[in-house]
Amino acid sequence: MVPVDETKMPFVDCLYYNHEDQYRYKEAARLACTQRQIPYLDIFDQWMQHSPSWRNQRVTANGLHPNTLGYQDLLEAVLNWTELSKYHCQLDYQL
Repeated sequence: MVPVDETKMPFVDCLYYNHEDQYRYKEAARLACTQRQIPYLDIFDQWMQHSPSWRNQRVTANGLHPNTLGYQDLLEAVLNWTELSKYHCQLDYQL
């Protein structure tokens, strides 16, 4: 999950997403994966390490969904994820 742009909330004048709630949700997902020995790629924390400007350049105008640059960043994160190499996938994609 990518961090939302909190300044765009509420979404459609009825849904409010914030980083605190997103963090709790991703921690629950991470814990569930850990308990089941499922690798978990923490995109939320990776993106939160960047500035708000960097993050906002990677989400659509609605503040919720990744844009083209955001999806490119997600692809790079997955392709560079060390857990993926355990599955002997080809990583020769051209971006």
